[in-house]
Amino acid sequence: MAYPITETTTRQQAEGKRVDRCPVDGFAYEAVILAGGRGSRMGGADKGLVVWRDKPLVDHLIDRLRGQTVAPRRILISANRNLDEYRRRATVVTDAEPGFDGPLRGIQAALRVCHTSRLLVVPCDTPRLPLVLAERLYRQGAGHAAFASADGHQQPLCCLLRRCDLAALDAFLDTGQRKVRSFMSKIKAVEVNFEDEGDDLGVDAGGESSFMNFNSPEMLS
Repeated sequence: MAYPITETTTRQQAEGKRVDRCPVDGFAYEAVILAGGRGSRMGGADKGLVVWRDKPLVDHLIDRLRGQTVAPRRILISANRNLDEYRRRATVVTDAEPGFDGPLRGIQAALRVCHTSRLLVVPCDTPRLPLVLAERLYRQGAGHAAFASADGHQQPLCCLLRRCDLAALDAFLDTGQRKVRSFMSKIKAVEVNFEDEGDDLGVDAGGESSFMNFNSPEMLS
């Protein structure tokens, strides 16, 4: 079931007024795994299909999403190659514009097909994400878009967006901008802090950050 933007919100947008909040209709969300990049730091490999601990990174992400304290209604994968391989796992969305134009294009494609009022975004190279990610972003975002931070570092690609943020994203991309942090600032997204609390967040023991990115082959060993 889709959750429409209210008539009031639509009228405010048509009149050029800033709309910072969207109607809260209960926490139902879909999730997208971003796996559509070039994999430059992985030697051009399709990062989502790179194996860590005996299975591809994308499968680790699917497990983390299914294990969330509030599970997504549907999982999407943003991909631009090896599409059949990804389709074996979930619904695939591809960038509207060719050429590996950055993660915001993948987010745009996912928002266009999102059936719920919220979309959780996660990158394919963070297989240790906390199991409270979606719930905490929703609760502390208090009706706004929200993104994670941990260990003193912002994680703007671990975010919970509102479906009504699509119009702002379309306009942002039309101006040629591609920086994720700039877009988060544009929509006044709330920063939500996640301290690395080990098993309390559902991460593996060992002191590694739950938001650690696997950016090179060496990190997989």
